[in-house]
Amino acid sequence: MMSRLCLMLIFQGSLQLQCDRNEVNGIIGGVLVVICQYQTSRYLFSKKYWCLGESRSTCEILMDTDGYVRAELNNRFKIQDAKRRGLFIQMADLQISDTGVYWVGIDEIYSDIMYRINIRVTEVAVSEPRVWSLSPPEMSCWGKPLTVRCTSERGTQIKYGWFRTTGSQPVSMAGSSDLQLHCGILTEDGRYFCTAGNSLGNQNSQDVTVQLLRPAEADCIYILGIRGECNGTTRLRVSMTELELALMCRNVKPKTMQFDILLWCGYVTGK
Repeated sequence: MMSRLCLMLIFQGSLQLQCDRNEVNGIIGGVLVVICQYQTSRYLFSKKYWCLGESRSTCEILMDTDGYVRAELNNRFKIQDAKRRGLFIQMADLQISDTGVYWVGIDEIYSDIMYRINIRVTEVAVSEPRVWSLSPPEMSCWGKPLTVRCTSERGTQIKYGWFRTTGSQPVSMAGSSDLQLHCGILTEDGRYFCTAGNSLGNQNSQDVTVQLLRPAEADCIYILGIRGECNGTTRLRVSMTELELALMCRNVKPKTMQFDILLWCGYVTGK
């Protein structure tokens, strides 16, 4: 008899309160919105609430339309009773810990009207990171420092790192998305790559190459190469008259030192 009464109450509640979905998937850092409609002829002025827990009878109320919001959720969770336009529940800046069973409830004297919603928050796998120079790469020809940045277009809670390829195993160079290149750390030609990852896995960028033409503490000369940074061949004509001081080639006549620098998608070679 008791089980039959419970079934009747649940069925009756489903007619008086309906939401747009009962299974909701979200991603870390994202936003989700649940929209519900209720029988306004009976519950227009009743308190509505958002409740967390497996059981409708013991779930914990997180917020309600009378203005209560649990302190730590105040900036992330919102509930709005738009009356005949519906009841809106918003959860922002989603976290894995937000995964669970929730209930939309309407305060009723004998038995609250409730609707169950399962929410699952997951991460998004990281895409292959792209790398580019924040400054014109040709600045390295005059020994200027360069910053190479690495970012992934997709992924949540991404952690970045930069490594230098060596004969045995990669050497960590930076624990962020930026690699700082300057004369102080460049002692030889090098090959670098960025890694981006989260709990679902890691992805490596294509290599960034550094060709050291002249090592020095302060006024070195190096060439930065990044694959895929152009859509074709760009020919840059440079006269050694301009680079004479940097290259210390004063003993050679400038007019005999003109050459072309060929940049093929970031790779620089003399021609």
